[in-house]
Amino acid sequence: MVFLIVSNRALPFTLVFFCYVTVRSFTLHVTCSPFKGASPPNSLLFSRQDISEFAKSDSELIHRLIRAKTTIEIKQTLRDARQNTNVTNGQKCDLYDHFSLDVSATSLRRIAHVEVMESRQKSADISTQHVRTQLITSLMVAIRGQLELARDSPGSLINIYVLADLLSALAVLQSNRSKDCLEPVAKLVLEMLKRHDPTELSKLGPIRLVQCLQALTRLQLDEPQLQNPIYKRLLKPDAVSKIPARSLSHGLAALAKTDMSRRDSKILSRAFMRRLRKQKVREDASLHDLCRALVAVDEIFKKKGMEEFKDEAAVFGFTSLRVVMDKRQREHVKLTPRQISDLVYAWSRLSNNEREDNVIEELLEICKMEAILDKCNLDELARIIGSVERLRISNHSEIMQMGGERLLDIVMEANELSAIYTLSPNNVNCIIRCPVLLHRKNKAVMAPYIEAASHLFHDEKFIEACSLSEIANFLWFKSIANWRDDDILDLFCRRLLDPDTAEFCSPKLASRILGAFTLILSFKKADKFPKDVLLDNTWKLFHSYGAHLLTSKLQPAEASSALYAYASASYIQDMGIFDHLVLLTASMADQCTARQLSQSLWSCGRMVEFEQCHFDEDKQLQGPPYLEHAIGIAKKLCSRSNELTPADVAQCIWALAKLGVENDAVVSPFTTRATSLVPNMNVIEATNILWALGKMRYSNFELTSTLAEKLTRNPLQPSPKQAASALYALGRLRVKDKELYDTLSLSITSQIEDTSAHAIANVLWAYKTVSLKPPVELLDLWASEKLGLRVDVQFPRREEEGSGSFDRVY
Repeated sequence: MVFLIVSNRALPFTLVFFCYVTVRSFTLHVTCSPFKGASPPNSLLFSRQDISEFAKSDSELIHRLIRAKTTIEIKQTLRDARQNTNVTNGQKCDLYDHFSLDVSATSLRRIAHVEVMESRQKSADISTQHVRTQLITSLMVAIRGQLELARDSPGSLINIYVLADLLSALAVLQSNRSKDCLEPVAKLVLEMLKRHDPTELSKLGPIRLVQCLQALTRLQLDEPQLQNPIYKRLLKPDAVSKIPARSLSHGLAALAKTDMSRRDSKILSRAFMRRLRKQKVREDASLHDLCRALVAVDEIFKKKGMEEFKDEAAVFGFTSLRVVMDKRQREHVKLTPRQISDLVYAWSRLSNNEREDNVIEELLEICKMEAILDKCNLDELARIIGSVERLRISNHSEIMQMGGERLLDIVMEANELSAIYTLSPNNVNCIIRCPVLLHRKNKAVMAPYIEAASHLFHDEKFIEACSLSEIANFLWFKSIANWRDDDILDLFCRRLLDPDTAEFCSPKLASRILGAFTLILSFKKADKFPKDVLLDNTWKLFHSYGAHLLTSKLQPAEASSALYAYASASYIQDMGIFDHLVLLTASMADQCTARQLSQSLWSCGRMVEFEQCHFDEDKQLQGPPYLEHAIGIAKKLCSRSNELTPADVAQCIWALAKLGVENDAVVSPFTTRATSLVPNMNVIEATNILWALGKMRYSNFELTSTLAEKLTRNPLQPSPKQAASALYALGRLRVKDKELYDTLSLSITSQIEDTSAHAIANVLWAYKTVSLKPPVELLDLWASEKLGLRVDVQFPRREEEGSGSFDRVY
């Protein structure tokens, strides 16, 4: 139009009308879609506009909004602007409806940031929070209406900077609001963004693109149509080089929550990681940025997003930790419990256990010196203690003890509020797992964990909140800690015997539950709980969970553990399951450890006691169905006898005796191994082997003599039952050694109050078998102490000593 006036040149009317309509349409379009074609803004919160008087007015308002530092200031700024507009227009409008979308978007993003700042500073009272809620609700209604109006206008485009600001504002507001409240507006924003050519996104600049990526992630919106061009632009060198440390850490955090199976996601995460490793960039990073980046890289690593560059991830983790430690010392900054827990947790998964480093040692030292554990909540404590267990750090018992004391404090605080059930069973499981694995023999370390666990496990609501796997792990903890509490076992049983719980049990958990439960029952405990109740619960557990073991998916450890449980509990009602487990273990013998095979063999020997053996038509003894597989396991162990420990070899020889295996080719490798291990055996192991040799009447003078010497010269004398069992074995082997017999009898005499009639009978039988006179003192003492009889002994006359006859009066 200006050109036409200046030139003063006459043109056809149609051309003049066309030019007028074009310019007018452009003006209206700018009003509806502010800043179309404007240059990228300097601020991250708003877009610069300088097209018309209306745009200039908006720009001044936007600058005032940006300077507002509180919710009240933002509301007052918008109220003043509305009043001025009302006066100018001479009419009243609905709340915020007359503002342009640019102003509404800027207001929403500013109020979102102010909400974050006020929540951190705790400076907003209830009335301010109410005002902010009303303001956000009004802005959301206005923005939704404007977006719907633009959506319903075909070909209408909204400035891409405004849409990016809206997306970021919604992401910030998302943390304190439901998804249903924000999702409609977010979908409208995405719909309008998709109207733009994908290349338009590159105009936003690298930092805004990272913010968009972060917003999509926080709003849980999977939009490949937008993500793909964002990835493509950010992967260009000129883009990554402009991203500061803070945005890099946020970008990594966003990528950690996306689908890492995409190639672009992996490459972009590596690009961000490499950029953050540069000295200048990482020096500009704050401690919070480095912690956030390290946790994000760990999450990406967990999702297998860094399989191709594991070493780079480990180097990044080490470098970041070193920078954090240096900054802490140089700037005299104290790390928070959350930061410490994040650093320890991330490094425990990124580090290469084969490479020694002192990073974790420094972090644990900080925990000790600054009493970090005393300030941890349950989640932070679980991350630290769990990381120590993952890294197998066993030389920090003091830290472990402090962790147990902190756990006990947390439990007691919850107990005072009657809120133990609110504590996370998963975190509790993570915490108590470490000490029982690394410090089970350290009573000072274990004491606070067991006390805390006792309070937790006695709380019925807490047990009800536990999953089946958590109950299984708690049983495992008690079994490893040698801790038996029948009240807790009864509570666990009630939870485990719930039909809905047992129905969906996996074979692995079934094996763990039965194995741990039966092991706990083997611990000695004062008779406080009715034995018949525990026995009934045990049978019910095997009946409910045994069927889950009828599968071929069990691992060697699980199958052998289940076998051991059936044998320990002497559960013979479902022998078909036991047969299946023996067959499965035998088929996996090459994958089993020597300990697993020896326990399986022992289980077969234990269960054969309950079998009814019979003779076939050829008068051959027919054993149980699993006998053949048990012998197969024994033969497999023969070739691996050098792997057997004293406990293993004792179990194997005892089981062979129970199974009636007398084949020297099978027995000999075990006896040879046993002979070399006698110095390392305890009394129980030596007694069991000696009893087995007697049971099989297997003659091995060297092994028998060394075992007898072990029993008679050990500082810890055998119990009456063990001594009587040894004498019984020696009698069956026809070993005649009066000094040896008398020495073993003397150990029984010194413990006569614990001696049973069965033990006395075995002693007498052994003496008689080898034609030796039994010790008179033993019989007299047992009669007087156990039977309450008065014994008068008339010692034989000198000439009658050789006859061995005694005149005894009772």
